[in-house]
Amino acid sequence: MARRMTMRHPLDFSLVAVTLWLLVSMIIDAVTPKWLTVYMIGIALAPLLLAGVILHFLNWRIRYARLRKRGDRQCPPAQRGVVSAAEREARR
Repeated sequence: MARRMTMRHPLDFSLVAVTLWLLVSMIIDAVTPKWLTVYMIGIALAPLLLAGVILHFLNWRIRYARLRKRGDRQCPPAQRGVVSAAEREARR
């Protein structure tokens, strides 16, 4: 029987992202020369961040359009695929 994937709590992702951000910023600060400032690093990484945001948005639009065609609009996106314990027992 195939297991359904459930959505993890958004706070988990946020905490991991912040932790990695701080770790990488400490490593960059220790490795880079003093003349390479935070602003220069930000300017160098801005195009990559912008491209990632655009690609994520386009992917979201494609997935949302596919779901709308199927008629799943009555269920909010954050709760799709979330199955309660009672529903899991009823399916067995």
